[in-house]
Amino acid sequence: MTFVKHIEGSFKSGKEKEGLQKVVDFYNTLSGKTTGFIGFITSSSVEDPQRAVNISVWETKEAMDQYYTSDQDYLEFLESLKPLIERQTENKDYEVAGFKI
Repeated sequence: MTFVKHIEGSFKSGKEKEGLQKVVDFYNTLSGKTTGFIGFITSSSVEDPQRAVNISVWETKEAMDQYYTSDQDYLEFLESLKPLIERQTENKDYEVAGFKI
């Protein structure tokens, strides 16, 4: 089974591009070095550019949970985003029914 972590939140006004780029740059570093990580999609809302969504794809729920709860680089990344975030993020986990690139 494949799993995804859906993270949604809002950047402060004027910080949208900086925030999105920071997220993309961070997740780009995970490929090939993070157990179970398959890929990600980062997007901003067309209606509200401050809102953003990041969806990361994982081989197993265990790998996903382990990463998001205890990876030190991820926890430091979250701290670095705090000055750019207006509203706390919402996190949801999903089991993937279909996946094709």
